Formats: sequence, structure tokens, C-alpha cells
Amino acid sequence: MKEASKQQGTGIGLALAKSLTELHKGSLYLKTPNNGLNLFVLKLPLKHNNE
Repeated sequence: MKEASKQQGTGIGLALAKSLTELHKGSLYLKTPNNGLNLFVLKLPLKHNNE
């Protein structure tokens, strides 16, 4: 496993991702498989050219 970064973030990344996802009528959620890792899932709807 990689060593954690010592660089601090601003803390707005996840909030920004959630806002942009909702703006595009998508969803963002946390999935926690049994392997101990956390996975953020981002789903966006497809828009076809004829819509």
C-alpha cells in the first residue's frame, strides 16, 4: 500500500465533486467493500445527440 501523502488539502474536493455531480443529475456515493478500502463512486447520465 502507498504511504499517505504529507501534503494537506483544502477539504473542498468532495463537496465540489458532489455539487457538480448533482448539477448534472448524477450521483456520488461511498462504497465500502470487505477489503477495507473506501471507494467513491461517481455516476453521470449519458445524453444522446437526439435528445
